[in-house]
Amino acid sequence: MILFSLFLFGQGLAQDPKSELQQFVRTEFVSGNHTLKVVKNQWEKPDMEIPTDYNGKILDPKVWSEAKLKTPDVETKITGTVKLKFEYSDNSLLIYPTGNSILPEIEIELESSIARINGYELDNAKEMDIKDSKNLFGSPWSGFQWKLNQPSNHREKGPKLTLGKIKGNGDKYIEVIWFKNDVKRHYRLIG
Repeated sequence: MILFSLFLFGQGLAQDPKSELQQFVRTEFVSGNHTLKVVKNQWEKPDMEIPTDYNGKILDPKVWSEAKLKTPDVETKITGTVKLKFEYSDNSLLIYPTGNSILPEIEIELESSIARINGYELDNAKEMDIKDSKNLFGSPWSGFQWKLNQPSNHREKGPKLTLGKIKGNGDKYIEVIWFKNDVKRHYRLIG
């Protein structure tokens, strides 16, 4: 009996990525209706112009290298809202729009860690833990990301799903990339 108890205790200490995903979904993506903001990146162009001749040739390479070192500031711009329904069960999370929206239906099987976006099956669930604030949110964040399994020589990026929590303000983060009628769709949602 003591050996069995020690075995069960040891099993509880070992962190299984699947159970971490289940715990994350259970606490952060609670069943119900949710309104999230649709955000897009807004890039601020550098104020500096690069001097060129009438053919477009850069006149001073030093100026070009200084301009390349100065990266533009990135801000998020809210472009609208979307209403989503989260349906959580012991083995799956279903996310779908409740109104007229082009967002896809997302299903995540928690036991197998497989995600589906409009028929695309994504595996390779990877835990994300961004500890610094040098990112789009200006805050550390954590979560999970799924990508389509593709050969390494494949250039086109396929569907991708990210579920996260921004640590600074506690907002949920959903990023989804998918294809509809061979057109790439990309949305970032925060709320």
